[in-house]
Amino acid sequence: MIPAILIAFYLVALAPSRYVTEASILVKEAGVAQIQAGLLEGLGFAAAGPSIDDQLLQAYVTSPNLLNILDEQLGVKEHYSQSRDFIFGLSVNDSYEDFIAFYRKHVSVGPDSQTGLLAISVQAYTPEFSMALAEALLSHSEAFVNEASQNIARREMQFALDEITRSQKMLKEAKQALLAFQNTHNLVSPDSEGESLFTIVAELEGELAQTEAAISQGESYLNADAPQVMVLRSKAKALSKEIAAQKQRITGAAESGEKLNALSAQFQSLAVDLELAKTLHASALNAYEMSRVQAGKQLKHLIVASSPQLAQEAVLPKRGYWFATWLLFLFVGWGVCRLVIASSNEHQD
Repeated sequence: MIPAILIAFYLVALAPSRYVTEASILVKEAGVAQIQAGLLEGLGFAAAGPSIDDQLLQAYVTSPNLLNILDEQLGVKEHYSQSRDFIFGLSVNDSYEDFIAFYRKHVSVGPDSQTGLLAISVQAYTPEFSMALAEALLSHSEAFVNEASQNIARREMQFALDEITRSQKMLKEAKQALLAFQNTHNLVSPDSEGESLFTIVAELEGELAQTEAAISQGESYLNADAPQVMVLRSKAKALSKEIAAQKQRITGAAESGEKLNALSAQFQSLAVDLELAKTLHASALNAYEMSRVQAGKQLKHLIVASSPQLAQEAVLPKRGYWFATWLLFLFVGWGVCRLVIASSNEHQD
């Protein structure tokens, strides 16, 4: 009888009445449709586990960081220290670790298997404090979701901006390198310059061939020292000299030692660098625009499906249930002890 009396005394006199306030929330990503777990189960699919956002929010709600904020705003430890329960209750002098463990026993958050929403349950000694704590949890959870979402968006935008700055620097350097090359060699484009020289050489070689043909024809009926033949020979010599000079410009300059084909290779390399820088810059601009649009789409919002309500009565602890349960255990233990004692007496007889 004594254990039963002690249990009844604890449940009636020491165990504080606890009021429960509940709320249901959903972390939704903008522009993304979500299907409830119940609908998936109805179609024959297994319900999906909690998302990363839900897991982060669950960890945040029961985190020491949030508990410190709530304790400063609402006096959580002071409230939970008001009970007379010196066995399972919380005292003002208890350690911070005990405070966190006690808080996590009275504030729970987890997925609802029927709706797929996150269910928050808060237990407190007064209905007003229970509701105030639940509302504070929702407020801080919404701020946490918004801040985390905005931080990710800002980081993506900053990365895109950094890429734009880097590509702009590359583009500027490539333009300056190409301009310096053109100014140094007095060439706009070695390729076009080379094409022009090849055209000139071809025309000169054609004219030289005609002049040599005229010389051969003149020598057939004139003396070798005839004025007409001498003029043609002088013209052919001048043409040959000009052709050699133009070919020298193509294959290399005697004074600088630079060849046009080598200059063309350098120019093409610089032109490729410039085109690459332009492409990278255009890609960076496109990536920035895409990240800007994507950041707006991926912003997450906290939707409150069921807001906290003021509790009308204390539902915990279930005194009758726990008293009957412990009484049953006591009777079972008493019966087992009686059987052991009776069995021992029989063996002694």
